[in-house]
Amino acid sequence: MTSITTTTTSMTMSIITIMTSMTSTSITITTTSTACAAAAITTITTATTRTRCSSPGGKETVRKFGEDELSAMLSKLDGGEYGVVLRAKGIVPCTDGGWIHFDYTPGEQDIRTGAADYTGRLCVIGSKLVDEKLASLFGVA
Repeated sequence: MTSITTTTTSMTMSIITIMTSMTSTSITITTTSTACAAAAITTITTATTRTRCSSPGGKETVRKFGEDELSAMLSKLDGGEYGVVLRAKGIVPCTDGGWIHFDYTPGEQDIRTGAADYTGRLCVIGSKLVDEKLASLFGVA
């Protein structure tokens, strides 16, 4: 979840992005002014048209990941070498036989064990993404 707060001459506008995907964006806008709400919608529309997923619908993989290995991969997304990464998430098989669920936003990652899925899946969302480098990083080329 991303939160952006903008303050302009005694009016505060808070925009919370709940879910962004290739086909839809759901947002909640809390504001004290109709003019602020209109500006927020314009800003969000502009931002989402430049954002995309590395592969439409993400990538499926049977590749197994270690928690430390996955953490190191996610840390590399902060440098800009792979594009402007806004979010990454997935459920992938773990080398210990279980499943890893992960969420990434710039500077923050959450890696945890969770329920199994039928196959591993991961998705990277951002702008100017370098698909070939991302596929190589995660070993799903």
